[in-house]
Amino acid sequence: MYAIVEIHDVSPFYKQEVYQAVEFLQRLKIDKFSLLVILNYMEEYPLYKHKDFVGFLKALGQEIVLHGYSHEAKVKLYQILYACEEKYKIKSLRTRPYISFTAGSDDHGGMDVGRTWIEAQALSKEEFLQALREGRTSVDTEKLGYERLLNMISRVGYDFLLNKGKIPSALKPFTGFIFMHSNNPITELFLRTFLGTNAERHSFLKEASDKVPKLALERLLKEPYTSTLGELILALILHSAPTFLAYGQKAEEKRQKRLPKASASYQREKRGLHT
Repeated sequence: MYAIVEIHDVSPFYKQEVYQAVEFLQRLKIDKFSLLVILNYMEEYPLYKHKDFVGFLKALGQEIVLHGYSHEAKVKLYQILYACEEKYKIKSLRTRPYISFTAGSDDHGGMDVGRTWIEAQALSKEEFLQALREGRTSVDTEKLGYERLLNMISRVGYDFLLNKGKIPSALKPFTGFIFMHSNNPITELFLRTFLGTNAERHSFLKEASDKVPKLALERLLKEPYTSTLGELILALILHSAPTFLAYGQKAEEKRQKRLPKASASYQREKRGLHT
């Protein structure tokens, strides 16, 4: 069995994650892989300011691949789709506005590791590459799950509000850390103490979502005002949002399963009209 192994989003911002990924591959005795490097992640983590990290990457002796300059798209996907629709007079069945990048995986928020992969029947590396070129492949993935769905949807929504200037400046240090736009250790210490959690970084949003309603309720009991009641209602809405998202996801999966059958039925009817 042959596989192309890549570590995506290699940047000082994800330094610990990169170290863990390399250690994991070494434990598996995988001695050949590619490092997909971002030169200046979000235009805040330029490689030249992190010489130790660059030295670590060079010492690995692996293939280094340019994975974009900042990983922050200047042209959004929906803008490209709209331009194609206007130029070629075509209409897409669906659009995904405000998603800046996908990194060739199933993670559209940038807060989790992608867990979708391509499989092909091959006995050598050359056969595997040839199967890729000819499209003799299949795609498989791990179940999305509550936590990853929450991260993905919330991050996309947060980035939209951030780009529209709707996030109060007083909240940006905290929301920026939760949604992985910043990596301030002081902010991390404050949030961990405030929420009472030792969760991994990618699980931080779920931990906050679970604990904020309780904190809002305690605040309402101490200060029974209209404003604190509003905070509790908002916290409950945010806490319940993933449940509705999961329901929507399942409904979408069922709809997708019906599409091939509907397409096949349409083709049969079309052939029947021509005979």
